[in-house]
Amino acid sequence: MRRMVDIASFMSGYVRCVQKDGWYSFYRFFEEQMTSFEGNIMFDMCAKMNAGLRLRLRTDASRIEFTARNVAPKATLRSLAGMASFYRGNDPKPKFKGGSKERYGACFDLYVDGKQMPSPFDTKGCVSFFLGEHGPMRTVEIVFPNMLQLEIRDVLLYECTAFEPIPEREYALFIGDSITQGANVVHPGNAWYRKAAEAWDMDFLNQGVCGLVFTPDTLSGLSRLEKKPARIVSAFGTNDWGFSSAAKKDLRLGNMRAYLAQLHTLFPETETIIVTPIRRLDEYASGTFMSMRAWRQTISEEAAQYANMRVVDGEALLPADADYYYDTFLHPNDRGAAYLAEHFLAACDVKEEA
Repeated sequence: MRRMVDIASFMSGYVRCVQKDGWYSFYRFFEEQMTSFEGNIMFDMCAKMNAGLRLRLRTDASRIEFTARNVAPKATLRSLAGMASFYRGNDPKPKFKGGSKERYGACFDLYVDGKQMPSPFDTKGCVSFFLGEHGPMRTVEIVFPNMLQLEIRDVLLYECTAFEPIPEREYALFIGDSITQGANVVHPGNAWYRKAAEAWDMDFLNQGVCGLVFTPDTLSGLSRLEKKPARIVSAFGTNDWGFSSAAKKDLRLGNMRAYLAQLHTLFPETETIIVTPIRRLDEYASGTFMSMRAWRQTISEEAAQYANMRVVDGEALLPADADYYYDTFLHPNDRGAAYLAEHFLAACDVKEEA
């Protein structure tokens, strides 16, 4: 048995690490960004979840295990009031019934040499992964749950004579809402952003947050990135439309424009793909501040002002078929995430050829 001493050097998908009493906590956001989430318990809780976090290494070990524990969210009166305020005054939407009851975003996924392997649904206590019989060096990736905040310690490798970190690659930064966080995907390895990054032969940092709207303050701190992303994918707008009303029109428009302007200021030379709101099956709802198609067009026109930005039409990324949605209308399930990734990549290829 061998112990992994410097756990952080084997982790990917985080911007800061905190160690306390032997426990490692990995965060996707800088402190300045987290400040912008503190006024809403939903945002604060989801921003701390492990979406996109991976343990990656090359090893000849037969088994790897570590101790994990869940971190319970801490609510404040301010954060609860902020969430209530966020929901207050929004136009009503149609109610959808049905959908899957399977728990999502709450398991690990294991890949050995790129092949998905059986992995435990345990997320606390000793979590163990069988890699295969002791022998040749293998590439191992353990994908953490999208919808849990976990801390880990005591990473152990059995029947191991060698292990090493996987060399860094260029990476893509994914920013967005619950669809980007991968909220309703049962297996985190099936999340659309992971499939896209793998197709690009890139690593990735996921900064998706459930429920989030265009919020310029959430970009604060990204200038601290030690290594700039080679590509950015921004997928916002569905919640701006869903959590809105005529009274909020100017707020939503202003925040969208300010967000894209700030994103360009931070990364003026970085290829940035703006994904307009992904198809949702309640788009026909009346009473919102504008139709969804008009909203997509408005975002597209704003992004067109910036030379480094190009737009992918989110409406084309999922079919008008409830079977592709976990909740039958909004969040893609594992099948929907695969469809989304495939068509997103195809749309990017078409843009590049043009």
